[in-house]
Amino acid sequence: MGEEKKKDSTVKSAPAKEAAKKSEAKAPSAGRMGRAQGFARGVASELKKVHWPTRQEVITYSGVVVAAVAIVGFMIFLVDEAIGRVLRMLIG
Repeated sequence: MGEEKKKDSTVKSAPAKEAAKKSEAKAPSAGRMGRAQGFARGVASELKKVHWPTRQEVITYSGVVVAAVAIVGFMIFLVDEAIGRVLRMLIG
């Protein structure tokens, strides 16, 4: 059984090597413009993979963020006010 696994793994690694050779052959030229074009192509490729939220999702997520900020801000206000009153009692 161990020999069969070895044979399978060697067979699967051969296409990976060929794919690596193909990607090296498509590399952009070494000049600045070639690198810039390669970068732009990479950015465009990645942007196609992005899951862009719908308008409704953006509104919902923004509402959640605003609510969370308001709650945390209010909590900080309460703690600040309590500490201030304690210090005024001790000092004054």
